[in-house]
Amino acid sequence: MHAASSGSATIAFSVPPFTLRGLYKQLDDVLSESAAGTVYSLKDYLGLAVKEVLLDGLDKGDLDTIRLELATLLDLSHPGVLKYHQVVEDEGLIYVVTDRHDKTLERFLTEHKRRKIPVSAGVILSVMKQLAAALAYLHGLSGANTRGLVHRDLRPANIFINADDEHFIIADFGLCKDALWSGSTLMRIAAYMAPKVLLYNKASPASDVWSLRVIVYEMATLRKPDFLKSKEPAEVFVDGWRPDLSGVTDGFIKSILERIFVLDPGRRPTARELHETLATFDIPVSELGGQCVMLRYKCGSLEAALNGANARIALLEEDVKTKSTKIDALEDQSKEHLAMIKALESRLAQFGDRMNTADPQSSLFLLPRLMRAAHTNGMETVQMLL
Repeated sequence: MHAASSGSATIAFSVPPFTLRGLYKQLDDVLSESAAGTVYSLKDYLGLAVKEVLLDGLDKGDLDTIRLELATLLDLSHPGVLKYHQVVEDEGLIYVVTDRHDKTLERFLTEHKRRKIPVSAGVILSVMKQLAAALAYLHGLSGANTRGLVHRDLRPANIFINADDEHFIIADFGLCKDALWSGSTLMRIAAYMAPKVLLYNKASPASDVWSLRVIVYEMATLRKPDFLKSKEPAEVFVDGWRPDLSGVTDGFIKSILERIFVLDPGRRPTARELHETLATFDIPVSELGGQCVMLRYKCGSLEAALNGANARIALLEEDVKTKSTKIDALEDQSKEHLAMIKALESRLAQFGDRMNTADPQSSLFLLPRLMRAAHTNGMETVQMLL
């Protein structure tokens, strides 16, 4: 049986106050089971579901914590947070009536992994923005019973997708998870837990933001990160630790992940800061697609221009090498000519001395020939005449 997911406001007017007996009569199919409880559909209320939580083995302190958290959940009102309508308690059991949504982000990712179809950047950014807005709302709560609500178990299995496949809703938080979790459950969800939670079991708004980034990483790469690689958290999360984000191809998404995956919680952006950042770049997916095509075209043009410039530079460098070789040859030739000129000057000086002592008529006869030989660089002729 498939139930339509109606808006919270519409359901609120049609949900009756269930008695314990009336609720038992309405329990129908099992929708899901987890360490935190079993979720059933209701026979006559297609838009509702009820979660059954077993309280066996919990001490009075844990029970009081669960009751306090449930009282807080009933007051929540945000489009990105599951609507809680009523809590009915029986001996050893608690039933929580909520809106019903049949699809989770976990199932969505499984379908993409099975078919090997990447999740588009537009969908990833939409999920990130919606979940950041919901977390900002939860972390900013204030009142008599709470000063901000930390989810502590944010992962794809706890994120519902509305019937329109465009709205994402955080669910399954509260209920004193430290008391309800088993060791096997912790091992299964460790990939989504922040270092402070793994090392010291200390959850905070910053740890929820870390979990959100793990979800974004999984959507961007279609694989769950394995930061621990069978090692203890204390061995992995040390000073200088950096995640491997080579599988994230979108530059903007990668830049956001780099800001989140830092060990110091104080250096991570808050959910509100993250939502404001994404809202600044709030462009319809259709427009983003067109802009991406235009940017790819511009990148292609710039790459072609760069290749052309590199080719011209290579030709110029080759021309410079050729001219440099010619210049070296001319310099060598100039040195040879300079040596010849100096030799001629020396010979001419010797010739002048001989002219002073030789027969005048003989000297006058040799002088034109000597000058012509010197003018034509005829060194052998000059030497012979001298």
